[in-house]
Amino acid sequence: MSNKLKKYLLGVGGSLISASALMATVACGTGESDSVSTVDDLESRKDDLNAYINFAVEDDKVSLKASVEAATTPEDLEALEEKIKESVDKNNPGYFERLKSSKSTNRKFAQKVKNEIILATTFSETGAQAKALESVLKAYNALVDEMLKVKESNMTDAEKAVKYKELGISPLAKKVKHQVIGSGYPAGAEKVRLALSSGDKDNFFNIILNYSTVAAKLAERTVNSNGELEPGMLLSFNSLDKDLDVDTSLFDSGFSAVNNEIENVESDSTYVLPLFKSTQVLAIDAPVLGYILDTMKQNGVVFADDSKEFFEEIISAGSADRSSVQALWGEKVASYETVLSEYKKEGFKLSKSVFDSYDELVKFSTIAQLLFQNSTTGVESPVHVFGIDDMTGVYEQALFSALDGNKSNMLQSVSKNNGKTVVDFNAIKNTTGAAYIKSQEIFSTFTSAFEKGAVYAFPSGQYSSNDQTKHKFAFSIGSTAGYFHNFKKGNSSVITVSANGYEYDLNNFSGANEFKEKGKTQNAIAYVGGRANAIMGFEQSEKAGQYDYYAKTKEDEDKIKTLFALENKNQTLNLFFEAEKAKSGKLAEYIKFLDSKASTLSFEKYSIIKKSDSKEYVVYAFKNVLKPNKLEFVNDQFSEHNVKVLKDTNLLNESELISIPTPGKWKSDSAKKVLFAQGPSLIGIKSNDEDEAATKAFVKWLVTSEKEISISETKKSIPLVEVQKAASYISALKGISEKTDTEAAKIYGQNKYLKIAYEEFAKTSKDENYIVFEEPAGSGSDSFRKNIGTAWETVQSGYVNKTETKKSFADFVKDMTQGIKG
Repeated sequence: MSNKLKKYLLGVGGSLISASALMATVACGTGESDSVSTVDDLESRKDDLNAYINFAVEDDKVSLKASVEAATTPEDLEALEEKIKESVDKNNPGYFERLKSSKSTNRKFAQKVKNEIILATTFSETGAQAKALESVLKAYNALVDEMLKVKESNMTDAEKAVKYKELGISPLAKKVKHQVIGSGYPAGAEKVRLALSSGDKDNFFNIILNYSTVAAKLAERTVNSNGELEPGMLLSFNSLDKDLDVDTSLFDSGFSAVNNEIENVESDSTYVLPLFKSTQVLAIDAPVLGYILDTMKQNGVVFADDSKEFFEEIISAGSADRSSVQALWGEKVASYETVLSEYKKEGFKLSKSVFDSYDELVKFSTIAQLLFQNSTTGVESPVHVFGIDDMTGVYEQALFSALDGNKSNMLQSVSKNNGKTVVDFNAIKNTTGAAYIKSQEIFSTFTSAFEKGAVYAFPSGQYSSNDQTKHKFAFSIGSTAGYFHNFKKGNSSVITVSANGYEYDLNNFSGANEFKEKGKTQNAIAYVGGRANAIMGFEQSEKAGQYDYYAKTKEDEDKIKTLFALENKNQTLNLFFEAEKAKSGKLAEYIKFLDSKASTLSFEKYSIIKKSDSKEYVVYAFKNVLKPNKLEFVNDQFSEHNVKVLKDTNLLNESELISIPTPGKWKSDSAKKVLFAQGPSLIGIKSNDEDEAATKAFVKWLVTSEKEISISETKKSIPLVEVQKAASYISALKGISEKTDTEAAKIYGQNKYLKIAYEEFAKTSKDENYIVFEEPAGSGSDSFRKNIGTAWETVQSGYVNKTETKKSFADFVKDMTQGIKG
């Protein structure tokens, strides 16, 4: 009997074909050889089923193995497979199918066998995240060295097995190397796309840390030049080898559910691991909110009994900066009685529950915005009550709550089409559907607040922390991964520069760069910024490093060379502005202002291209304005600009930053409270049998190891605990709610945002009315999310720029669904 026939008899993925089909096939052959082959096939299938029995309920294992051993016919094994499946799934529904799917060795292409496994990220090479990962990999690779010594020793197999268990890693493990493949998650996703399209067998990686949409791309099956449908390259982390198997059941179900929402997947398994998750947090500026609350209290607003302590703590925490906040926001308006009338109705008491639902928080923000002389001017005011970094996330969180957590009514709906997962984005187009109706309600509430300046939704790439640290916001919503950007350390100072309505911080603006004497990249025409990034010549782009620049034209090159040749070049301020963003809004007005003042400002203007993303930057170089080798102005002056040096009481310090969860509900009476989950996951890429096993070996160790490793000479930590703490992410492992306070504190340390994320993740695992929403991993998810963000940005800018015709909800829906099929 041929090998091809044997494979046919065993069926796809090792499952039995029907007994009748088996008998019919066997009947086609004659003689002793067929009988021997049938026996061999039965023995092979028994081995296969025994592997599944290792995952069965403990009490069933002995009887199931005995039944397999006693089986003499294919029909016996077929019946036993169902019993084994039932036992495997008894305490872990769907486990058998996930294990079965992991057996597939079909690949779009096989990668060459590597000496070490490649873990790809887009972390900054010098950042805390990359450093923590490198420390963990160093410890893991040392264990691999120990394992290889054992493997090559004269020990018996039994003795080796004991040593492998002591080390905590599989004998199939290889060393792991961290490779930075770009700046930002989109750059990483693009590298995956390029590798798939070119069939890169030599330089593709084995694991990537990125958003789950990358998994959808890896799962995609494409038609080759021969018209054949090729397999995908998405690797399952399940395995019939228990030392390699990592299953969704290790994670909290609310966070692992995305494994069932990956477009193009045809069989259930464990494909993405939620190891690096964050959520959003409400960051309170105690000096500002304290001023608002105290003003309300002094003018007749009564605090609810269960909220007095909370409100008084905020007032007290912000008292030191009261005079600077008062000067910035102004005194109460003359019409304060009218503004506060709703909060002064008989029987009303202001409660901290105002922070529990978005509709109440927006109402509070609107009242507070109208309460002070400098804030009541609305969109023109330099101060606002409520800032939002990611309006898309807030919108989706509020909408999912408004829909009572019904995924089928959500903006993105997931279904199966001929066994393949499909993600659809057309729900908002149905004008009688729940998504449309509830979205219109949310749109109306927020746009009303936009108009009054009470809520400001920041455009992509801009964050409220920059303004809130200067007391320009009372509170804001941002990622829990951004804690250390949201306050200034004691004795800090910030230099603000403003002109023609545009403002930036000189020492906290990535576009403000001074020249440096030298950098890592050789033969550059100049070096700029804190990391001495190179600017290469016009025709030297290929020599530029990942984070370097090159001159756009020969004329630009000559200008840069002249500037860098100046004896006092380290006193030149180079302001970098992304050319595309400089075409609109306040930045465009500022650029026009600079050009109009060319005679008095005395600057050179040149253009450069960033190597990593090919974006063009227009640069204004101001000579002799900085102190030597310092990003500070001479005499704190910059011609035609207003320069302020803000000190301690003008800035939000860590002790004045109060962190609480975001509102989880749309309205106070919404049935479901929602946690918005975001952040990258660990995703495996198919390669070859050897490297796939080594990939799974590392992931198994990372996810399950509880042994402390040496991070430095003086520090030890559990691998995953160290990565979570350094990266400001939470790994949503099952049992998160059962950790002691001491165990939990090892993860979040002094990071108040990470503590919020940890505690809220834990609550969702215990409260059935507190549910998790994470965007499904569709092939079009990234572009759809971008559409939503752009739609909100356009609405917000209409109020800021005072356009005559504001965007309607119909316009909003049209912008959101631009390019969406259906």
